[in-house]
Amino acid sequence: AAGGACRRYAPLPHAARGRPGVRRRGCAERPCAASGGVAAAEDPQCGDGGGGDGGDASGDGEAAASGGGSSVYPWTIGLTADLGQTEVSLANAELLRTRLQGSGSLVLLAGDLSYADGFYSRWDSYARLMQPLAATVPVMSCGGNHEVGTAEAWVSYNTRYPMPYRSSGSPSNLWWSRAVGPLHLISLSSYAATEAGSLQ
Repeated sequence: AAGGACRRYAPLPHAARGRPGVRRRGCAERPCAASGGVAAAEDPQCGDGGGGDGGDASGDGEAAASGGGSSVYPWTIGLTADLGQTEVSLANAELLRTRLQGSGSLVLLAGDLSYADGFYSRWDSYARLMQPLAATVPVMSCGGNHEVGTAEAWVSYNTRYPMPYRSSGSPSNLWWSRAVGPLHLISLSSYAATEAGSLQ
């Protein structure tokens, strides 16, 4: 594997680059098979180096998380929502990182990630805030009202946070499912049609 995709993360400080067990592609480093135990070919964080729609190595958000081949039980999942960018946000991200680091688990962000609300530079500052967590624990997300409203229209969210929608048969990044460890995650969007016959 050539290295994972990097759309979600800002550049790491120079001192963090080149650590053993970390692969680099483009703009961010992430733990890969050398440090995490799954074969590189099976590790979506390492990717296959292929192109796609610009979201990541597979073009399908596969770099988001696999938690994949972990046989570590009990298996823990961190869940948070409405994170934003405050001191409390930073404390919560750090708590999740320290509790889940090295456990083969993942974090699910259930909407309202950056509270950028149309100020696109806030997506960059949010990525920097989340980088220590996302560099050590796989993070998957679903969008909320702050990803669609206030001039956002899903553009920044879909560009920066692609999820594994294609592999689950979904036509949209807004709803997807994925087997992760002993779990099967299903992410639905309350901002898309849900009636019988709708795509979701």
